[in-house]
Amino acid sequence: MLVKYGKEKRCIIVLFYDRDGIVDTYFLELLKQLRPETNNLIVVCNGWVKPESFSKLEEYTDEVILRVNQGFDVGAYREILFYLGWKTLSTFEEVILLNYTFFVMKDSFHTMFETMDQRDIDFWGITKHHKMPNDPYGDVYPWGYMPEHLNSHFIAMRRSLFNSWAYRNFIFNLPNPSSRQESVVKYETIFTKTFSDLGYVYDTYTDSDFLEGIHYFPGIYGIDRLLEKKNCPIIKRRVFYTDYLEYIDKTAGEASAYAYEWLKRHPEAFDMNLMWDNILRLENLADITQTLHLRFFPDSMTTEHEFSDAEALIVVHGPKILFDLFYVSYEKNLPAKWEWLYVEGSLSDALKQAAMSCGKYSYVFFINLLDPKQWEPYSNGVSLIYRDMENLCGSGELVGNLMEEFIQNERLGMLVPPLPNHGMYYEKVQDGRAGYDEKLQEVCQKLGLRVQVRKSAAQPVYSWTGSFWIRSKLLIQIMETYDISGIEDFVVYMLMPLLLQEMGYFTGVVMSTQYASLEATNLGYMMREVNRAVFERVGPDYYWKELDKLQETIK
Repeated sequence: MLVKYGKEKRCIIVLFYDRDGIVDTYFLELLKQLRPETNNLIVVCNGWVKPESFSKLEEYTDEVILRVNQGFDVGAYREILFYLGWKTLSTFEEVILLNYTFFVMKDSFHTMFETMDQRDIDFWGITKHHKMPNDPYGDVYPWGYMPEHLNSHFIAMRRSLFNSWAYRNFIFNLPNPSSRQESVVKYETIFTKTFSDLGYVYDTYTDSDFLEGIHYFPGIYGIDRLLEKKNCPIIKRRVFYTDYLEYIDKTAGEASAYAYEWLKRHPEAFDMNLMWDNILRLENLADITQTLHLRFFPDSMTTEHEFSDAEALIVVHGPKILFDLFYVSYEKNLPAKWEWLYVEGSLSDALKQAAMSCGKYSYVFFINLLDPKQWEPYSNGVSLIYRDMENLCGSGELVGNLMEEFIQNERLGMLVPPLPNHGMYYEKVQDGRAGYDEKLQEVCQKLGLRVQVRKSAAQPVYSWTGSFWIRSKLLIQIMETYDISGIEDFVVYMLMPLLLQEMGYFTGVVMSTQYASLEATNLGYMMREVNRAVFERVGPDYYWKELDKLQETIK
């Protein structure tokens, strides 16, 4: 069936959900692009929406409906279809069901609708999931495999399908799912095959057949190729924060990194602020950092950066004798024209002094002095100082390139060295938060932070010793907004990146090119030795299967 009347006879139903009840700009951009394509635009919200956000939705839609947050997208679609009724639905040429789980490229939907209107089909989607030869859920599909299917974040149906008794029977008898997996198994993955087997014809706007046999889910694992080669008009939100185990099970983790870099290189196609505003507010910082590989490896040997007098303030916190004993050799790597500020006392007082003194500077280099003689042998502590300083100011060229990283990454708020993994620190760091998880969550709650603080499988991002580079304006804003006095120093270290995230900035991990070689050697050695012990016990396998077997053995 072809679309003849377009917007006049097209009904678009959009599901929205946000745990804070906030409508971000990315969703309004989606509605802006949908608005010219229909005279019947309905947004259904699973759960509560703030009044100011509700008003924004009303500006772009014909109707906004709030419902209880049950049944996921399937429950919302069914409720609105039943609310409209088939007497009304039958007057439309096309009904589209889509949700909030993707970002849309600039000015891309009009071309998509023009293209798809000319195709003689019964239903279509933007992207699809390729056939999997096995059943990933065990034994839920009667065919013994997961069939090819349109991704349910956008499914358009022509009257030939949605007005049929086959579809009515399907949607009326479909139970509202009680879990995400149930929604996938009982709706998304069977919808396409159910109706294609009945003779209904479907298609996708973004052709991913060239990735058949390479990726089962090209919208995630091949999204870099779809953006570059096929002008895919959308990118899934979870490309920027998904469980990394999914990536390294199927790829080397490159898809999200390449997609991120592609988007940065093409501001004419996508406004990165739409992504950052939403992802930083809602998702786990460790997951974002890991998935997008927000690790920086500036050159230690050459730079084209030209330093200015008011570029950075260097703040040294702690007894000066420690600086003279263990840090002074790095002084030559910092421009002589930069100002130094030596402060003692509590960490919170030192940060306050730094904030009051850095107003005319772009950046602050905060050096939190460590006394390595606290532990015996203190070679562990000396190496920790080396690890910090080599990555934060190991050479003048490195420092210049750090400045360039801030310039080129507008949402980069702070740079920290990698967490230590040598000697006693392998034990102390533990899963990343060193046993401080509850304390950190308690402090975040008291400060009223909305960002996700839950423990993640990803390594947390913060400075183990409290040394870091930060944008001056952000340090000032933190100290003016939040009272961190009385909070344990180590908790403050972990807190700083979360405060920046609350303000809409991410924290990057920095390693100089010189140090990165050492780190790769260390991690390679440590991984190999752990693997040898595990393989001897349970045998080699896929990484995730190895984890499952190891955990079962430990039980």
